[in-house]
Amino acid sequence: MLRPHCIDHLKSKAIPFLVLAVAIGTPSVALANVGTPLMWATALHMALGNAFIGILEGVLLARVYGVPAGRAIGVMILANYLSAWLGWTWLWGFPGGRDGINLYNAWPVIWVMVAAAYVVTLLVEWPFVAACFRGRENWFRRSCGASFLIQSVSYVLLFGWFYLASVNSLFTDTTVVSIDQMSLSSNVCVYYIADEDGDIYSLKLNTGQFEKVFDLNSHDLSDCLSFENSRLQKGSQEVVALLESADINQPKVIRSEVVVPDEDCPQYEDHAPLRSDRFASPSSHHSVSKLGSALEDPWTFTAGYWAAQGLSGENTKTGEHIWLALETPFVQWAIRHVIALPENKVLFQLGERQICILDSNTRKVAVLRFGRGAVAVLERPLIQQKRVE
Repeated sequence: MLRPHCIDHLKSKAIPFLVLAVAIGTPSVALANVGTPLMWATALHMALGNAFIGILEGVLLARVYGVPAGRAIGVMILANYLSAWLGWTWLWGFPGGRDGINLYNAWPVIWVMVAAAYVVTLLVEWPFVAACFRGRENWFRRSCGASFLIQSVSYVLLFGWFYLASVNSLFTDTTVVSIDQMSLSSNVCVYYIADEDGDIYSLKLNTGQFEKVFDLNSHDLSDCLSFENSRLQKGSQEVVALLESADINQPKVIRSEVVVPDEDCPQYEDHAPLRSDRFASPSSHHSVSKLGSALEDPWTFTAGYWAAQGLSGENTKTGEHIWLALETPFVQWAIRHVIALPENKVLFQLGERQICILDSNTRKVAVLRFGRGAVAVLERPLIQQKRVE
């Protein structure tokens, strides 16, 4: 379920959302385990909302321009369903996938896509508007003006509908900075699967130095790193890669031969070892493991399955809350593989390819590396040797 402070954030939008819901016909509030407000808003728009918009546009054409109401309403309902489905196909293919969108350009890209969607709607639906003026004097000029009018009115409604159902606290409640603007002095080493070659790399937070430690050649974006009891040394954990397999519940395990003492690995508050959240379910909300002195920090974090749930944290001493989430019609990023680090930092994966750091105190967030499935350990002398068969 959504955390209490997340619900408070959504309540700030509740009144206008309910007003709009009455207009378009929303069902009861969606629960976290059956989707998010944006999912419901999208489904309702695709199923029923286009009919409502088509009726509105047809009535406007009839009232303002005197075209036959019956024909205008029928034509504009058809136009809206066609443009919505064509637009949805275009949306999921823009721009050639999501590879080029990241934390640093997503916010302007979202607004560019808002404007682009409006222009596309004008172009796609204009022939239908023109058909309503068939046989009339100055049909071309009048149809262009009419199209601009009705699309502007309907787009304002659609923008409000999807804005109220979206979540953008990742950008509104934090400050996005480059990694060199964050203080990363703790002795932490991050292991991750690099985006460029699918191999395992290590990165020292206090120096920024990174190097390849294992040739993994991972290709699946769901592959990630975790820990298993070491075969090399008692009382230690070995960094392993969990790779996609035919059985989703039985990933292929590849041992990296990087061994870390138990006490230097992330722990839950009950000192249970970290396990991957690879198999998170829609109804789950995961407690976040802590590394080293983070076990004593007042900040506690949970991560949700859906992008709208994101990462939420609470300071048990001050009562302060923080919530990072992004779910819009154009960009949706789930948050996975979260580890609370010393000095009030949080390591997490944003979307499929961004390994990020959050400073809970300053609310600064930055991309650490482009990759996936990261784990973190305290940077003490690590044992790396060949496995004894």
